[in-house]
Amino acid sequence: MLEAVGTHAGERESMLEYAQKTMPRRNDLAHVRVVREGFSRKLFDRDGKEITTEDMRDLRVKLLEHHEVFEKLRVSVGQGPKGGK
Repeated sequence: MLEAVGTHAGERESMLEYAQKTMPRRNDLAHVRVVREGFSRKLFDRDGKEITTEDMRDLRVKLLEHHEVFEKLRVSVGQGPKGGK
């Protein structure tokens, strides 16, 4: 819709990144394998690659960035502030 209207190019780009990159990474978390080592745990993806705390931090930051873009877009298309009229 945004492409057809020709507006909000930055938001559209962010939404595509969310759908093509961030969401699949987030969805992969449902398939992690947890290995306990004493009181610590290691997470591994389906390919056996360890998911580090930095990987998780990067994903959380991306999700927050996308959330901000979605909120900005929602307000700019006339939905008003969250929970408002």
